[in-house]
Amino acid sequence: MHESEHREVVILGGGAMGTAAALALARRGIDALLLERWTIGHRLGSSHGGTRVYRLAYFEHADYVPLLREAVEGFRRVEEESGERLLESCGVLIVGEDDSTLISASAESARRHGIPVERLSAGEVTERFPQFVGTGGGPAQGLLEPGAGFVRPELAVRSMARLARAKGAEVRERIEVRGWRPRRDGIEVETRDGRILAERLVLTAGAWSPGAPDPAGLDHAARDPAVTHGSSADHRAASRSGLLSPIDGDPFPIPLVPTRQVQAWLRVDDPALASPARLPAWLLDRRGRPALYGIPIDPRAGEVDLGRGLAKIAVHGDGRAVDPDRFDRAASAEEVASLEALAREHLPGLRGRVASAGTCLYTNSPDGHFVIDLHPADPRVAVAAGFSGHGFKFAPVVGEVLADLAMTRRTARPIGFLSLRARG
Repeated sequence: MHESEHREVVILGGGAMGTAAALALARRGIDALLLERWTIGHRLGSSHGGTRVYRLAYFEHADYVPLLREAVEGFRRVEEESGERLLESCGVLIVGEDDSTLISASAESARRHGIPVERLSAGEVTERFPQFVGTGGGPAQGLLEPGAGFVRPELAVRSMARLARAKGAEVRERIEVRGWRPRRDGIEVETRDGRILAERLVLTAGAWSPGAPDPAGLDHAARDPAVTHGSSADHRAASRSGLLSPIDGDPFPIPLVPTRQVQAWLRVDDPALASPARLPAWLLDRRGRPALYGIPIDPRAGEVDLGRGLAKIAVHGDGRAVDPDRFDRAASAEEVASLEALAREHLPGLRGRVASAGTCLYTNSPDGHFVIDLHPADPRVAVAAGFSGHGFKFAPVVGEVLADLAMTRRTARPIGFLSLRARG
């Protein structure tokens, strides 16, 4: 790699959004170069976990629904082109008490957008889903979206990267990016191996997008040996400053905070009860506390896939702020015991015990919504960040949006509520 290298579009970050953007640009015949710090499909950031929920009856914001519909079609297109099975339509069940805001908001979203859902009484939840029923009874109500389910994240990322390469994009792995700066003749990207001059830049760096939070709030566990590629002082400084901010430029205007999230996989007494045929992906509204969610056993998981033969359980959004280069990636005994206790409390009919556990990263915006826009420092730079733990399911449409913004500086897709302008 030499300083004289010129490219039409450079993408920083090869997770879900970066590989989707590379694929979208390659389909349009654009010269796209994707730079990934580790390897495609790695488990050091946010785009992993074996399975991820997808749903359309979205309680977070009604304007997400058109994007979700296009995202699902995007995954279907990747399936057709790659020959891989990415989606499992086992349904998604939201359960809660009579006053559950997650259920009422999801039902309203479904009504407004014509999404098929079923309202379930306590008795219907008990009859159809005994996994949630114990001696103390089950949830007071439920909302089932039969057309929803889960997506396989590592397989999706690898498939999008492979298709992008086949359509002409270049994907370079183990490339340490130290930062970028606007120039009159383009955007200069500085890497450990040299400089690249891009006509346009796309930033999809996940947890490495923002600066680290105040060190007083960080987990300063020893550096994980799996994250030591290019662990120079410059590398650590780049991680702390964050790739959203240009070298010697103003900080990005929206503070984003990476958090460490624990996920676990349950071995159950009767695997048939945790199969997609009997158990949908699910979300439990816990009245003001972070929601609990889970995913049934993935029948297509291979020997090397996370959670093979196991059902997934996790708490959504209760993680602590960390530096993505410096935190404990192992789940503690206390964290494992807590998730096992939650499984006993809320899925007593499943009779599951934690067989495996691990961590991933969320990158949280202040309002929990994504940040997708042109960069305020230079309109030749497109940004997608702050996916706050619910963004993976949007990857194909985010890739299309980023391709729109990179090439035309605008998009017809409804992302106004995700823009910098929408935050004032």
